[in-house]
Amino acid sequence: MRDNLLDTNSLMDAAVSTGVVSELVLKELDNLKNSHGAKGYKARRAINHLLENFEDYDFKGIGIENSPEVDNRLLEIAKSSNQTLISNDKMVHLLGKIYGVNVESYEVPKLEVEASEGIRYIDEEELAEIVENIQIKHPHFFELEHDKIPTMEDVIAFQRQYQIILPEKYIQ
Repeated sequence: MRDNLLDTNSLMDAAVSTGVVSELVLKELDNLKNSHGAKGYKARRAINHLLENFEDYDFKGIGIENSPEVDNRLLEIAKSSNQTLISNDKMVHLLGKIYGVNVESYEVPKLEVEASEGIRYIDEEELAEIVENIQIKHPHFFELEHDKIPTMEDVIAFQRQYQIILPEKYIQ
């Protein structure tokens, strides 16, 4: 099967485990990886699969020289100057393996967030009072994807279903 040229969908559908991958397929996966939903997920999964199973695939027609694309230019510079490229982009890691360029990931620092206001749980009666005040002051507050403002029963049912917690600043 390693002599078969693979189309993008064969990789995205995880239908193959070996074969020849062209530059066109890699470009298409790179363009699709940020798509919403299943398409983006499958493209990212295919890129990760190629990266993790690199030895099972042959890569053809892939060149970085004089390419206008930023990732390829960075790989070209890193290769010509014998430097390590730092990136968390999985496609850059895959292309680095193909081109023989060392690519390393970096750790994203975690942000510390302090809670300046506490959380107070409210009961159904308090919620009903708040909702009534909001409906009076801002009648369009509860309009979502339809023109109907929900009844108090609708709001209470919603609170029970989704365990609503309103921030302190919204509680009178």
